[in-house]
Amino acid sequence: MAEIGHYSLLIAFFLALYSTIASFAGTRVPDLGESARRAALALFWLLTIAACTLVYLLAVRDLTVEYVARYTSTVLPMSYAISAFWAGNAGSLLFWVWLLSAYAALVVRGTRKSPSRLVIPALGVMMLIALFFLGLILFLYRIDPEMTPGMVRDPFYATLQVLFGSPEGGLHPACNPFWRLPLRPAEGLGLNPQLQNPGMMFHPPTLYLGYVGMAVPYAFAMAALLTGRVGNEWLSLTRRWTLVAWFFLSIGNILGGWWAYVTLGWGGYWGWDPVENAAFIPWLLATAFLHSVIMQEKRGMFRTWNMVLVLITFVSTIFGTYLTRSGVISSVHAFARNEAFNIAFLAFMAVALVVSFALLFARRNQLASENPIEAVLSREAAFLFNNVVLVGIALVVLFGTVFPAISSAFTGVQVSMGPAWFNNVLWPLWAMLLLLTGVGPVISWRRARRNEFRRGFAIPFAVGIVVAAALVLAGMRNGYALAFFAICAFVLGTIAQEVFRMLRTRTGTLDSPPARKAPVAAFTRNRRFGSYIVHLGVIIVAVGVTGSSLFERQSDLVLRQGEARPFEDHVFRYTSFRRAQEPNRDVYAAGVEVARAGEVRAKVEVVKEDYHAEQMRWTKARILSSVVEDVYLTLAAFQEDGSAIILSVRRIPLVVWLWIGGAVLVLGSLIAMLPDTRERVRRARPASRTGER
Repeated sequence: MAEIGHYSLLIAFFLALYSTIASFAGTRVPDLGESARRAALALFWLLTIAACTLVYLLAVRDLTVEYVARYTSTVLPMSYAISAFWAGNAGSLLFWVWLLSAYAALVVRGTRKSPSRLVIPALGVMMLIALFFLGLILFLYRIDPEMTPGMVRDPFYATLQVLFGSPEGGLHPACNPFWRLPLRPAEGLGLNPQLQNPGMMFHPPTLYLGYVGMAVPYAFAMAALLTGRVGNEWLSLTRRWTLVAWFFLSIGNILGGWWAYVTLGWGGYWGWDPVENAAFIPWLLATAFLHSVIMQEKRGMFRTWNMVLVLITFVSTIFGTYLTRSGVISSVHAFARNEAFNIAFLAFMAVALVVSFALLFARRNQLASENPIEAVLSREAAFLFNNVVLVGIALVVLFGTVFPAISSAFTGVQVSMGPAWFNNVLWPLWAMLLLLTGVGPVISWRRARRNEFRRGFAIPFAVGIVVAAALVLAGMRNGYALAFFAICAFVLGTIAQEVFRMLRTRTGTLDSPPARKAPVAAFTRNRRFGSYIVHLGVIIVAVGVTGSSLFERQSDLVLRQGEARPFEDHVFRYTSFRRAQEPNRDVYAAGVEVARAGEVRAKVEVVKEDYHAEQMRWTKARILSSVVEDVYLTLAAFQEDGSAIILSVRRIPLVVWLWIGGAVLVLGSLIAMLPDTRERVRRARPASRTGER
């Protein structure tokens, strides 16, 4: 079976090469363009065969395949064996290029009736990216001193050994998930315990869907630069693709935070880990682009800037893919270091940047803005400030992420920027970004007038003041918290006000035929309403982050069996201890009774697990959630006979609102992706009655 996967990849490489050449030649020869489309569809099916082959090998635990032996074992549950597909370098690269082929196939299908001359060159760009990843999988090697020609079964690799082998050892594929071992090991190494969580089945795929999805707007932007068609055509073709990619990036980041929170046992959801940051940077840049594109559509502005944002967002997704696999920066998520892999990825990013910006420079005159910013107090200026802050946050996160590698290169010592550094530097930027979230939708285009300011911001400002005063009266004295909660209340007030005005404006359209059939859709199915829901989700997330970051309390309780100790208004009693042996791990569980106000709130077990194949001990948290706070319990230590334990207790306020806000944000992005009913309404009513504020 491994041979089927390997030769599917080999054929796919040459098919991607043909589709790339045919796509760029197809801009002049229509028949070649159609052939490139068909080759892209065939590429998807070939890579689907390769992906399904790897899934099968993982499911049956074919330990003769090196990738399977490295990331599974015979006792690993089936769900985690399948999710090992993206647990390692080779499998995740195959997953990446398979997703890219799926996006390319969807573009081919979705544009088969499109007259746009950007589709074929955009397809060529996507095929060129696929070619790079397939080349990594098939032709990137490392020297293995233990490799001998007799250990190579596959004739393709045997030929390469003869041509490129070294006296120091044989060539060992660095990224091919179908490489067979000469001997079958008795047992596989298994999966890292922190990956044995339901998050493993959802977080990496959604993040990859976001990473790879940004290749589509990048490809169309490059096609626009190559052909000189740099107007709004490429934006209209990629708007929904960008929203889809941003949607999955949002889910991936939220799931990553939830996974860290429930799995790592430290009570946090974001530690500014390099790989977390690498996923966050593209989200920030894509968010900036989604805001900035409005300026080009409505005012003919920021055209060069939009190109820049698309280009650097795509490169940032490649950087995120690289950082996870390079090993250049320490991370709980990172794979082993591979120098040849690092050189190939860095070269690809450098070429992408140089070529992209060279084309951008060549088209700079065609990308000039049609209108200037007329006043600082205007919606155009608010969008500009919003972009500056988002990109500023991304640059700060990037600097803090790569600084350890920079310090190591110049001093030989890797100096890390910890969470405290990120928090201290970014707090003012977050506050400014939240404030702009409320200001942007309310302020007028071109130039704001004093009476409009008073009418637009009086109620939201009053809401913010009232909330801040109420919190002070309730005893809150933390200045950061008061500022952020007041800003959140202000933005919530602007959202509510704008939604009310939008619905009141739309009321006049309800007697049109499309709206009578779907009155709710007439209100909700438009991008503007979706953006308000997204902003609402952001505010709810900000409330959760502020409460959980600034007001967490923690204590370690030493408990003997049967003993109870209080922490604030809760009492924790150690009731029992048990050991259990499972096929892949030993479980040590302490029973804890949690009471409040004399009543038992919950009976839980806090657990440590020793994984056999992985030879690792892992702590699992138990979380009692409410809308007010989470009580987060972990087993810090225990006596072997179970006579005593150390119970770590954390009280984390408002953290559940982070997950609620994430769900609202995802809902808003889904609404923004739906077909817009406003066009149908405008066709049914005179323009004067459907105009927007």
